[in-house]
Amino acid sequence: MPLRLRASLAAAVLATLGAAAACSTIDKAPSELEPEQIDEPAPVDEPDPVDEPDEPDETDELAPGCECRRSSDCDDGDVCTGRERCRDCMCQPGEPMVCDDGVDCTRDTCVPGGRCIARAIDANCGPGRICVPSTGGCIRGSCPQGQRRCEGLACLDIQSDPENCGACGNVCVPGRMCIEGSCECDAREEGSPGACGLCPRGGRPGKLGEHCGTTANCHPDRLAPWDYQACLAAQCASGICVAGFCSDVCEHDADCSPAVDGPVGDQFSCFYTEGRAVGWCVPGSQVPCVASAECPGDGEVCRLITTGAGHASGFCETARKCSQGPGEPCNLDPIEGPVLRCDEARCGADRRCYRICDSDEHCDYNPGLRCGEELQLFDGYSDLYRVCEGQACEPGQGCPDPMWCGWTDYDEEAADITFQCAYPDLRPGALPANSPGCNDDPRFGPIVLCAEGFCATRGLGRDLRCVLPCADQAGCVEDFRCEPTVVRVDGPQAPEPRYATYDSCLYAPGSDQPCGGDADCPDGDVCAPSITNLVLNGDGDHLDAEGQRLSDGPDWARLLESRCRPSDPELAGPGERCWRHEDCRSDVCVDELACAALCDDSGDCDPGEACVLTYVDPDLPGWAWGRCDAWDGSRVPCPGPVGSCADIPEAAPDELCLPNPLTAGPAEWLCGAPRGDGALGDLCEIGDDCASALCATTFLEAPAGCVSGCVDDADCEAPQRCFEEWLFRREGIAEPSLGKICL
Repeated sequence: MPLRLRASLAAAVLATLGAAAACSTIDKAPSELEPEQIDEPAPVDEPDPVDEPDEPDETDELAPGCECRRSSDCDDGDVCTGRERCRDCMCQPGEPMVCDDGVDCTRDTCVPGGRCIARAIDANCGPGRICVPSTGGCIRGSCPQGQRRCEGLACLDIQSDPENCGACGNVCVPGRMCIEGSCECDAREEGSPGACGLCPRGGRPGKLGEHCGTTANCHPDRLAPWDYQACLAAQCASGICVAGFCSDVCEHDADCSPAVDGPVGDQFSCFYTEGRAVGWCVPGSQVPCVASAECPGDGEVCRLITTGAGHASGFCETARKCSQGPGEPCNLDPIEGPVLRCDEARCGADRRCYRICDSDEHCDYNPGLRCGEELQLFDGYSDLYRVCEGQACEPGQGCPDPMWCGWTDYDEEAADITFQCAYPDLRPGALPANSPGCNDDPRFGPIVLCAEGFCATRGLGRDLRCVLPCADQAGCVEDFRCEPTVVRVDGPQAPEPRYATYDSCLYAPGSDQPCGGDADCPDGDVCAPSITNLVLNGDGDHLDAEGQRLSDGPDWARLLESRCRPSDPELAGPGERCWRHEDCRSDVCVDELACAALCDDSGDCDPGEACVLTYVDPDLPGWAWGRCDAWDGSRVPCPGPVGSCADIPEAAPDELCLPNPLTAGPAEWLCGAPRGDGALGDLCEIGDDCASALCATTFLEAPAGCVSGCVDDADCEAPQRCFEEWLFRREGIAEPSLGKICL
């Protein structure tokens, strides 16, 4: 019968006598203990004892001679000993649990945790008999043929028992099974470690043919180069780990046998390369090749091998078990996931297997591929090889599934982008097309790749999306617009970024109509900066939307304009605290670390504010936007230049007509409170030091001085003229801004 726990009459008697609380064990011999004495215990009529309350008494300390205040003080934590109780301030033993499997010749024991185990005891059976629990008790003779008794266990088959494989106590490690008394790879399930020749070894060094290689702990990113090489060597008894399997030195083919049937099989031959005095054991025929079709052996593939003499050559080798074919996913970094090796191909940066080729015919596994130009595939090796790559394509024409048209090559001489079909990038964390959250600039956080498309945005600090190239608006999904896009044409880690332009589907939610302020937008939208990428004419000039020349430039330009976009109530509104542009509904966080509303002129702003121009980068033409900023005074328009506003009814009597040279639209003159006492030419630090409210310097090494504002040359006294210069504004604003002054 199955093992079970029961409280027996004998156990109750032991508890009454105050026997030591220990795990109960019963040895059952037919001559000493009849089964019915255990199976049917006599009933115990005495009532259950009443446990003392668990709450402590009023005193903080135990009375003299007392052991406990509550039953929990007596608990020894062992289920087998039963529940100890506190009676009359003394601990009383619990009622031990009894294990009984119903087989007379076994020893049944309760082990800590309340689990029962049963061991066969041949001595309980008498001469010539053994205890076999599976038969219900004692039988004559010994274990059945093919079975063996191990210490304390019943008869078992050591030819198949993974806990006692071939001998008692010989345990097979996980991933191995006991076959004919030997722990062998469990290769029954397709794709399992055993089927792939990657059976675990339990920590011992690998024999010839067994697997080895980079692991999460034996990794070039975590170890110094010499430590990494030593780590690889330690995985093999020979100290030689080559391309994922343990090899050995040799002089003849006979030196490479026997070998373990590992990831590349068990057929090895001795192979010599240029410049080596001894060979090493490698799988397959090792016939020189360019493509797998040239290999003579069944299941052989053409694989590139570095020969150690500054060359890389193709040789026919046994195909690797469970390897990935051309076009399939691959991964050589165990930190990023399970290792997936390419068989007859190279694992590309996008985690795809690409076949080595000599003609387009070798790339026929996908019609979107062609045989590319010669490349140097190994650092330090001069040999050039061709690899299958994407066919040329044009945005909007499409590529065979699962490829997309957009992987770019930049021709610096022609200053042009070419498009190729590409597989989606399979690197961890790569985002699908149109997804938010990408980042291709390490200055702004961790790199987040796009599986399809390029990382771009029309906003200042948010809405970075993986965008796809397009030919027209028909190629874009809802909330995306086909517009010129600036993209990096080098890697994200390049010290000097390089850019180029092409049309792509940029994220543009909401009405996306031009605006000067929030009042110009539909309900639910807010006016926010939007990047406009400019197309160049043949002379390399920056052009605006009407084709007018803006400035000279080598290859591209970008402007900021304002457009309506959906307002996010979860973000900060005007005047609320912010740290970055993306913290604000308007996408504008000013240098006082407060969100600002956009404007075309001061009429778009609330009372007490004026519309000022803010530059993102003065080296980029047009990279500025108007935002509402504090203005001390009535802000009533006045004719200018600097003078009294006493004749203007809406202005306060003591206000002056002051320039707003930082306006986003036409230059403004506004009535405001008087500022500093500094006269024109006096030294100053900020605009509030000057009566004109303007403090400027024309040279970085020169001290700042008070100047007069202007709209055009007519506002300046000859020989002065009206120029745009850096202005030091008011208190609390560290960065200067550009404005018009008389010089």
